[in-house]
Amino acid sequence: MYDDLSDIDPTVLVGKKLGDWRAQFSFLADDVFGRPGVYKEHVAAYDRRIDEVKQAITPPAGPVSFLTLTGDGTAYGLVESVGMPTELKKVGIEPAPVFADGGFTVYGQGGDMFELSTEKVGQTITQPSVFVMGFNADTTDVATLEKNPVYKALPAFKANHAYDLPHWVLRGDYDESMALLDIIEKQFS
Repeated sequence: MYDDLSDIDPTVLVGKKLGDWRAQFSFLADDVFGRPGVYKEHVAAYDRRIDEVKQAITPPAGPVSFLTLTGDGTAYGLVESVGMPTELKKVGIEPAPVFADGGFTVYGQGGDMFELSTEKVGQTITQPSVFVMGFNADTTDVATLEKNPVYKALPAFKANHAYDLPHWVLRGDYDESMALLDIIEKQFS
């Protein structure tokens, strides 16, 4: 498709090596458009928003775990040292070392999640709080998972500390990351 798109207009591909919105935004602003000030301005606004949210919220009981589920119900945990869990850590939401302590293998090329069998969900997601989101679509939510005995038995679900997040926060861009901060502020203020 690159050649077809290039016939229409100049086209740039953003490779997988640029794994988060900061790296992608920097590449586009600095290297593609030659406007590094735009990137710096937006990052400064994001960092200010992080500070505002951190001051405004009472974080959920932690440490927290993160689950994303596909349309067929396959569960994945998020690697706590990359992506969205590291962003939430900046506002005081401490991610549990589920991946680090669990001996899991990273799923696929994204490097930000690992598959959990149904049995492993019950053995692994034992943290006081859990964030739940669909994968690439709103494939599930807390209310749906509570109907499944495995999820209903998890400590976070028993304590009403399971929280929905929209699917798009998983690998959010700048705007989606800002919107995630709004969601967190509303949920925990």
